[in-house]
Amino acid sequence: MYRKLTVLLLSGLFLLFSCTTTGSGKQAGLVAEKASQLFQDQEYAASAQLYKEAVLLDPSQASYQYNEQLALFHLGEFIQVVEKSNVSFQHFPTHLSFLFLQAKALAGQSQYEQAMRVYQSIFSLNPTLYAEKLEVATQAA
Repeated sequence: MYRKLTVLLLSGLFLLFSCTTTGSGKQAGLVAEKASQLFQDQEYAASAQLYKEAVLLDPSQASYQYNEQLALFHLGEFIQVVEKSNVSFQHFPTHLSFLFLQAKALAGQSQYEQAMRVYQSIFSLNPTLYAEKLEVATQAA
């Protein structure tokens, strides 16, 4: 009797957790859609806040984190961008876009040497980024 009750209880909890997770993912998507529209309307502060909410609802989406950081970048919040991009890149090490944004934020703070080190890291991780190398070289000249 207790075994059946335990199995039933665990099954119910699993179902409840699955529904909650799916609901959060859908809710995060809806929030991110609103944030995207605000970003397009150049309302970066509101966009960043909604992307932050989407990240809290579904932290598995790298795009929500990147878009929050991009909105912060447009607000000139370079220190936050650098800090958040470090954390995001640790969670999503194949997304070099976090490092590109970090390098631009460092340059925005006139920390050019650090920005160049980040670019060097990017190009050592993926040496085939020829167009990006050319863009960096052109900007540095």
